[in-house]
Amino acid sequence: SGYLNFTAANYCVNNGDVTGSDAYVGGIVGYTHDKTTECVNNASVTGSSDDVGGIVGYTSDSITDCVNNGEVSGASKVGGIVGCTSCSSNTTNITGCVNNGGVTGSSSNVGGIVGYATKKTNITDCVNNASVTGSSNYVGGIVGYWYYPSSTITMYLEHCANFGDVTGISSVGGIVGYSHSYADSSYKNTKYIRYCYNKGNISATTTLTAYVGGIAGGVHVDYYSSYYASYHYLESCYSIGTLTAPNASTKYIGGVVGYADFSSSSGSSAQISLTNCYWLTGTASASYGKHYILTPKVTNCSAQGESSLKGGTLTGLTDTSIWYYDGTNYPQLVALIDSTPQLSAPFENEAVQELTATKMEKQLEFNEDSEPVLGSSLKVFGLATSGIFVLFTIYASKNKKRKSNMDK
Repeated sequence: SGYLNFTAANYCVNNGDVTGSDAYVGGIVGYTHDKTTECVNNASVTGSSDDVGGIVGYTSDSITDCVNNGEVSGASKVGGIVGCTSCSSNTTNITGCVNNGGVTGSSSNVGGIVGYATKKTNITDCVNNASVTGSSNYVGGIVGYWYYPSSTITMYLEHCANFGDVTGISSVGGIVGYSHSYADSSYKNTKYIRYCYNKGNISATTTLTAYVGGIAGGVHVDYYSSYYASYHYLESCYSIGTLTAPNASTKYIGGVVGYADFSSSSGSSAQISLTNCYWLTGTASASYGKHYILTPKVTNCSAQGESSLKGGTLTGLTDTSIWYYDGTNYPQLVALIDSTPQLSAPFENEAVQELTATKMEKQLEFNEDSEPVLGSSLKVFGLATSGIFVLFTIYASKNKKRKSNMDK
């Protein structure tokens, strides 16, 4: 559907390429004010403007357990699952989603899961398995730009993993391109990035000032008063991908954060706090690349060799309710293993296929002619941004499993 106004999109699949010349282009829904749940896109999604997503172009509500298998491209605010999230009243939760299709933006704010997350947005239990490329700043494996709401609220980006290579001009991160935690005379934000890991190679392409981080390309905090001050915490994360930029004299590379930006010297170093975070030896020389005005608070963050990262003894990565070790591989997140499309590499694609087939089969009953029976049809929604809605119906064999574009 092009536009859904307080009508949920549930259990939908799209197999047809979607192209739009205006904003709000999505594989399932272009623009929605309601929930999107257990939907799958298996085709390319191409927009010439902003707000382009593999599942949803723009949403002001939550997206849960959705999978994108198609290539996604647009200008700004481009994401593998959703281009832009924004809601002034509700909290938007992006939960349990997987992106398997390459994401490309010709401008800024490009992410493997969310391109531009603003207002009250939490992102949990999500995985990006594909490359993410932006032709400007703010490019991240999970979210390109995690913006702020004008309210006093605590937000979380947690239990997420990136396996794809991420490339942008500057402010490029394995999990987040750039995150702004806001404060003024009436409001203050607190943000957590925790229990996340990056396995992709992260690159800035500019020969000018470049910020690259294993977890975040950059974070910003505001200070208005001792009470109205924003905070940003990065905790219990690790990165093993390469971190690069072309100009040695103007590159600022951090194993955790590329750029730590404080708005006022009246604030506190604790407003940006890095705790129990690690990066693979040789990928960065320090936890952050550059700071402005104040120095972030760093506690127990360091470069580690492969054996140490796999050993299961590093502080912050030992809680077995959060982290799983098999003695051979890098630590995995229990939340992603238990939720089954998001098992860590290299099995995420097969898991996605099985989950997709299982979820879809549960929503359908088929007759002997392999056609949907009344009341159980499976719909595919394509978007025409000129206002024409395109509706397709899928006919599926009872014994035929749906495969993602990543099936090999």
